Amino acid sequence: MSDHAARWSARLWPFLLGFGGGLLLPWAFILQLIYGHSLMALILLSLVSSVLFVALIGWLAPATYKHSELSTQWSYRSTIILVALQSCIGAVIFSVYWYMRAGLSEWPPLGAPDISSPVISVMILFASSITAALAGKENRRGNLNGFINLYLVTALLWIAYSIIIIVSWIELSSAGHAIDTSFFTISYYCISGVHFAHLLFGLILLGLSIVFSFRQGLKPDSVRSMLVYIHFVNAFGIWGLPQLFL
Repeated sequence: MSDHAARWSARLWPFLLGFGGGLLLPWAFILQLIYGHSLMALILLSLVSSVLFVALIGWLAPATYKHSELSTQWSYRSTIILVALQSCIGAVIFSVYWYMRAGLSEWPPLGAPDISSPVISVMILFASSITAALAGKENRRGNLNGFINLYLVTALLWIAYSIIIIVSWIELSSAGHAIDTSFFTISYYCISGVHFAHLLFGLILLGLSIVFSFRQGLKPDSVRSMLVYIHFVNAFGIWGLPQLFL
């Protein structure tokens, strides 16, 4: 096995991301929604959040600097694997949603809360994909200021989207609609929550990328990795959230 292959196969951080996000995170929701163990779910969720946070920082940092001795290929390939894994988790979530919804005679079900259509949210996500793509283009041109400014706009758009989601959760909770009130609330909290978790970690990645860009700039491979993740998160929201309102 070549040195390049040995390095690529021995990375700890992508494994922790896949293990934490793909195995432990779903169990936190299962403990709460299926078994009703709120304390255990909270403890596991805290543990998973810590693991994912540390893994994201460890994964991004060594692949960031242009003059790093590490290979520039493993980061992009690991991103593809991570996105494929998270896509499988998304497929499971929506398969359960479609199966359960197919058994209902009407949608939204009786007693479902009145939630505004996600048109604005979808437009924000779509706009953030455009700004991220333009940022990648500026990075290829060597325009560091343009790259950073467009990354900042992308981050601000994601923050605006996050505020909309958080406000909707607060309004639902204030109106007495907990996560287990009905199938609609379970679906809304679960789909929007999983998407929000991916978006939150994406914001951390964006923030770290901007900080590292000021120091030495980003490798082209790292920028590609970030763009893949941004487009994946946006596609999940653009494609997934409207299904709750159809």
